Amino acid sequence: MIYFDDNKMVVQSYKKILKIDENEVIFIFNKKTIVVIGESISIPIFEADEFVIKGKINKIEISKW
Repeated sequence: MIYFDDNKMVVQSYKKILKIDENEVIFIFNKKTIVVIGESISIPIFEADEFVIKGKINKIEISKW
């Protein structure tokens, strides 16, 4: 599941994180590649089955894996 709340995105049950930097996070979720593009992005919570993206999220792209 993916939840949104202001400048926060909670991702549960993801498959794999492909890239993390201050402007972009790319991960695989439910056989789809999710690209989160923004500014000052950070991952303050990172666990085996859940992570949180904080920062200004400008765009989310979804494509088949």
